[in-house]
Amino acid sequence: MLVVGIDVGGTNIKLGLIEDGKIIRTNSLSTNAFDVIRQVANGIRELVQSEGRSMSELHGVGLGFPGMIIDNVVKDSPNIGLQDCNLKEVLEQELGVSVVVRNDADMAAIAECKIGAGENCNNMVFVCLGTGVGGGIIINGSLYEGNGGAGEVGHISIEPNGRPCTCGRKGCAEQYVSMIALSNLAREMMVGYPDTKINPSAEGDIYASELVRAYKLGDACAMAVVNKYVGLLSQYLLSLCNLFRPEKVVVGGGITHAPEIIEMVAKACKEASYGYKNSPAVDIVPARLGNEAGILGAAVCFEDEVSLEVKSSANEDVAQDNELSSVEEISAPEVDIVDTQPAEVVAQEDDIMEQLFAASAQPESDNVISNEDAEDSVVEEVPVQGEYEHEDADTTLDLSGIRGQLGNLANMVNEDKYGYQMPEESMDIDTTKYDADLINRLNEKLNKKD
Repeated sequence: MLVVGIDVGGTNIKLGLIEDGKIIRTNSLSTNAFDVIRQVANGIRELVQSEGRSMSELHGVGLGFPGMIIDNVVKDSPNIGLQDCNLKEVLEQELGVSVVVRNDADMAAIAECKIGAGENCNNMVFVCLGTGVGGGIIINGSLYEGNGGAGEVGHISIEPNGRPCTCGRKGCAEQYVSMIALSNLAREMMVGYPDTKINPSAEGDIYASELVRAYKLGDACAMAVVNKYVGLLSQYLLSLCNLFRPEKVVVGGGITHAPEIIEMVAKACKEASYGYKNSPAVDIVPARLGNEAGILGAAVCFEDEVSLEVKSSANEDVAQDNELSSVEEISAPEVDIVDTQPAEVVAQEDDIMEQLFAASAQPESDNVISNEDAEDSVVEEVPVQGEYEHEDADTTLDLSGIRGQLGNLANMVNEDKYGYQMPEESMDIDTTKYDADLINRLNEKLNKKD
């Protein structure tokens, strides 16, 4: 399966082309909040084409987006400035492929839980410290979504009447423990340390890795900044630990470039953690997947949703078939269908069987449903073993091939029942004159070949 996974952040948009669970190509764009939808759409096309693939090969897109996302709709994304936007619908119309939209930190949480630092954890909290603060909560192995929009851990107030936040409230964690907040804290404190060894970037930003470098050199300002930040982050994560008591808190985002800070926070949390005597400690660990977490999580989320839709559809079909079968068992008398048919009907059935043989002998096209799916569509469940002896051929054919074609025919005849219409090119057989009873009779005749 070819999927594009996207992680939209306040600073960068990261895209990955993923095939069968492996990233085969990536790209990164600077986020333009005023044109982010066009950026995403064009970025997908360029990424696919750069690998020499076409959009027709793409199964779909998993998109992680910052803010509150409910049912694929961006309800509010303060850092991007998008509200009440049905991003799924917009992108599907633009690209012509299926799109799944979830919160960006939720996507990363799913990836870290399945294949990252939280692997084998049933209960995990993921906190992403980047331009803002996002999070994802895994409870009993599944993403916790609550009544919609759960996991907005960046907007837990940790300072009453504190700094104003982009969400409209004050004192949110995002204003104190994000990477922007850390950079702002360092700049504020550097005023009192004119001889500091901290070197801001060309843009004036101060990164966590730079603070750690200066900290190791014994720089007083860096030590003061790091200690204050560790205290803030520790108290914040302790609140999450006490609320959810997970096996692990996985910390991702820009802070992972300074693992020493995460180690200091983990130690502080362990020393101050609340719990009963000998209660299991919560491990606080750095994310393992780095910048690829959001991309991989987005792809996994898309594949999981597609799988759930397929299973849900299959279960509905089975329920319908069972209900119809029960009605038939009660109301229909038991008759020997094959033996009571006029000679011309039997001849017609033989002719159809010949066509089925011919069709199944051809290479199976991409438009023909698989034998496994076809068997689910046949009214009666039949064995899959046995061979069909063809009168004019020196060879025999596995009956599963013919049953596959019979399943195709059943789907075409009963398209309303199954909820979709098979492509006309699937079989070179005129189905307009056939009905469900004929399908049953053909299936019964096929059983006698076993």
